[in-house]
Amino acid sequence: MRISNEYIVHKNKVLISQTDAKDIISDNFLLFESESLFSESFFKIGEIEGLERFLCSRRISVCWMAPETGVSVSEVPVETQFFLCKLKSNEYLMIIPMIDKRMRCAIFGKEDGLYLHVMSGCSKIKTKQIDGVYVDIGNDPYELIEKAAERIVEKTETCQLRRNKKLPEYVQYYGWCTYNAMYDDISHEKIMDIIGDFQKNEVVPGFVLIDAGWQSICDKKLAAFYADPNKLPDGLQALVKDLKKSNVKNVLVWHTYNGYWYGIDNNTLTNYKTKDIYANFNDFILSSTQQCSEKDNVATAGKSFYPMFFADNAIAMVEADFFRLYYDYYNYLRTQGVDGTKIDAMAWAECYGEDYAGSTEIMRLLVSSVEGASNTHFDGNLLNCSGSSNAFIFQSVTANLTRTSRDFFPDIPATHGWHIYTNAVNSYWMGEFLHPDWDMFQSGHEAGEMHAMSRAISGGPVYSTDSMGEENYNIIKKLSFKDGTVPLCGYYARICLDSMFFNPLQDMEIIKIFNFNKYGAVIGAFNCRYDSDKNIIIKYKVCPNDVYKIQGNTFAVFAHKQNRIWVLKRAECIFNELGRFEAEIYTVMPIISGFAAIGLSEMYNSGGTINNIFIDGSEATVSLHNSGLFVAYCMKKPVAVYEGGKNVEFDYDSMEYKLIVNATSCQITIKLY
Repeated sequence: MRISNEYIVHKNKVLISQTDAKDIISDNFLLFESESLFSESFFKIGEIEGLERFLCSRRISVCWMAPETGVSVSEVPVETQFFLCKLKSNEYLMIIPMIDKRMRCAIFGKEDGLYLHVMSGCSKIKTKQIDGVYVDIGNDPYELIEKAAERIVEKTETCQLRRNKKLPEYVQYYGWCTYNAMYDDISHEKIMDIIGDFQKNEVVPGFVLIDAGWQSICDKKLAAFYADPNKLPDGLQALVKDLKKSNVKNVLVWHTYNGYWYGIDNNTLTNYKTKDIYANFNDFILSSTQQCSEKDNVATAGKSFYPMFFADNAIAMVEADFFRLYYDYYNYLRTQGVDGTKIDAMAWAECYGEDYAGSTEIMRLLVSSVEGASNTHFDGNLLNCSGSSNAFIFQSVTANLTRTSRDFFPDIPATHGWHIYTNAVNSYWMGEFLHPDWDMFQSGHEAGEMHAMSRAISGGPVYSTDSMGEENYNIIKKLSFKDGTVPLCGYYARICLDSMFFNPLQDMEIIKIFNFNKYGAVIGAFNCRYDSDKNIIIKYKVCPNDVYKIQGNTFAVFAHKQNRIWVLKRAECIFNELGRFEAEIYTVMPIISGFAAIGLSEMYNSGGTINNIFIDGSEATVSLHNSGLFVAYCMKKPVAVYEGGKNVEFDYDSMEYKLIVNATSCQITIKLY
C-alpha cells in the first residue's frame, strides 16, 4: 500500500482518492500531519473507490456503540470506531481509527468522503501529527480483523490480544444478577430468597453479581467501603457467607469508574485527595448521544449515563492516585469474601480529560489502576462495563471481559433484537481484544428464550436477572448443568458473513452468528425485527459453510427447537422461518466413520456438553459433562449401546439416522456395527 498524488494505492489499484494522509507507516497506518499544533483537528481520509456496502460501529452515547449499515460513506455517523466495507471487486476494506498516548481518533462521512476526527480531550495537550487510522484490504473479513488486531497491539504497545489474556474464572458458571430483578431495592433477605428459589428448582447459580444499590452513599458519592447498613445491616460479609453456603462459587459487586456516580465523599473517605471537576463533552459525542432514543427510554437509575444529567454537576474525582483508591477498596472487599467486581460507566472518564492530560491519559490511569488492583486481590475477576471507546479497548492490558452492548431493557420491546444484533457486530471486532459479555437477561421475559439462546452460544458469561417468581426454569435448565457450570463455547460468537452488511432491524433478513465447541460448531439464527402491530415472519437458510473455516465435508446438523437432524454437504442448506422473538440453534458436527455426536439435546448448546469423543474401529465412546438425553447421528442402526459396560436401551430414527439414549451416566459407548 502506498500514497501517490493524494491517492492510496494497493497493487496498482486506487483504493482511496483525495486523501490528506502524508504517509503510510508500517504498511497499514495512515499518517496525518498539520502545520501547527492542535488539540482537536479534522483530516480527510478520502473517497473510497468502488464501495458497495459498509458496516460500522459508532458510539451512540459516551459509553456504548451500535452498528450501522449503508451504501455511501456520507451515511457513516460521527464517532465511528470501526468500519468495514465490501467493494465491487468483492474485496473488503477495513478502516479502524487509532489512539496514541495523547490523542484518540474517530471517523465520520460526508458527501465528499470519509473524515478523521482527532482529539486529545484537553486544551493543553497538542500535537502536529498522528498515525490516525489502520487500513487494510483483503478477501476475508475474519482474517482482516485478526491481522488488524495483531498490528494494532504491536503498534500501540498499550493492549493485548484476547487470546493472550486469562478469562475470569466465574465465566464457566451460570450466574444471577440483582439489577433488573430488584434495581437498587437490595436486601440480604431478598437476595437469599431468590437463591433459595433457584435451589428448590434444582438450579445452582455459580456466581452472583450484586449490582447497583449495595454501597454506602451520601449525596450520590461513595461515603464508605462497607455496604449500606440500612440495606445490609449484617454487612456484606454476612451476605457473601450465606451465598457461598448455598454453593455460589463467586460473588461480584458493582461500582462505577469513580466509586459512585458523583465520585468520592471526602468528608468520610479522607485518605483520598479529590477535586471537584466538570465534564467536558466533545460536541460529536454529544450530537451522537442526542440522536439516540435510548436517553428517553432508560430503564433504571441509568439516567446517570447521559450528558444532560452530569453537565451542570461537578464530581469529586480522585486527584492523582487511582491505584491507591482501588487497591484499598478491593482489599477491603476481599476481606468480605468478595471474588471480583463489575466497573461501570468506564468511558465517562474521558469526559474529564481536561484535568488529567487528556481523555486517552485519564483512561490509561483508570484502566491500569483497576487492572492492577483486580489482579492483586481478585486474580483478574473483573467485568468492564460501559467502556465502548477505543481509548479503553486499545489500553486494556490484562482485563479480558467487557460488555459489548448497552443494557438489557425488559420494558422496551424494540430493543431485544437490537441487543442481539449489536452484540454480534461489536463482538466480531472487539472480541479480538477483549472477550465479549452480552449482558444479563430475564428468562421469564417474552423475549427471554431468544436472549437465552444467544447467550448460550455467545462464548461469554450466561447470567439472568429474574425477579422472585418470574423465572422460567425450563429455559434456565437448558443453559446450566447441575453443578452450576455452563456448556461454554470455545471461542466468542461472530456474525456470519452473509449477515454482515444488512440491517436485521429493518430488512427482511435473519441475523446469524456462529461459534465453536471442542467438537464441531454451532450456528444461531435470530429474528431481530419488531413491530408492535404484527408478527413479522422471516424466511432464511442455514448451511455448514456459514461457519468460518469449518473442518469437514459432510455434516450432521441438529436443530434444537425442531429436534431434527439433517445430513448436509458444506454448501447444502436448511430452510426455515422465524417469527417475533424467535430463534433457532443448529449444532454442526462433521460425520466421521458414519458417526457424529450431537450431545445432550435438551441443552441449547448441545455440542458444548461433549467432553471427549473417541472412535476406535466399530466403537464410538462419548464422554459428557452431564447425564441426560443424548443424541447422535449414526449412518446405520447401532448394534448396541453401553453405559459402564452394561447394555442399555436406545431409540433409533431411521428417517433422520438419529440415535437417542437416555444417558444415566456421563460416558456412552456405541457399537456402530
